[in-house]
Amino acid sequence: MKEKILIVDDSDATRNSMLFSLQQQDFTIFTATNGLEALQIVKNNKDMFLVITDINMPAMNGFQLVEEIRKQEQLSGLPIVVLSVNAENGDQALEKGATAFIIKSSKTAEELNQFIKTYLRK
Repeated sequence: MKEKILIVDDSDATRNSMLFSLQQQDFTIFTATNGLEALQIVKNNKDMFLVITDINMPAMNGFQLVEEIRKQEQLSGLPIVVLSVNAENGDQALEKGATAFIIKSSKTAEELNQFIKTYLRK
């Protein structure tokens, strides 16, 4: 069974870039444009392997999404990677319960792939 990854970002370009990179690794990919959509997808897919989320989004931001996922006992161990162009958001993301924080750059896909390889597929 393919592992499930959820990409949450209101930017089509960012979502599509990550989608392309992760599809090369044979994952089942879900996408959402905001935290509310993402939360529903996660609740309907309790076997989610990883959530990758932006911070600034409409309806529910990434920080709120992390907090809501962490409130769900069955999902409390779900790895969540928070992405942002602002390095100052890193500490707050981790405080809210994110597993990792990555600064958005031209190497974001490479860094995500390395995170998956190092921490999730041991």
